[in-house]
Amino acid sequence: MKQGKRVSFADAEDPGFWSKLRFGKLTTIILALPEFHAQNWSVKQARKYGFKGRIIVPTRSQGIQIY
Repeated sequence: MKQGKRVSFADAEDPGFWSKLRFGKLTTIILALPEFHAQNWSVKQARKYGFKGRIIVPTRSQGIQIY
C-alpha cells in the first residue's frame, strides 16, 4: 500500500466479487487463474461491470495474453 498499489485476493469465479469491486483509478487487472474457462469468464465479468483498462492473463503455453 505504500506505493499506491491495491491488491485483492478473492475467488474470481464468484459473481459477487466482480459486482462489488470498485474499479476507481484501477488501470490493470492481473488474473492468476489456471483454467481457460475461469480466465475467460473473469475477463467478461470485468468488462460487464465497466472495467476499461488492461487485463493481463499469464498463461503457460503461449506467453501473456493482454485483453
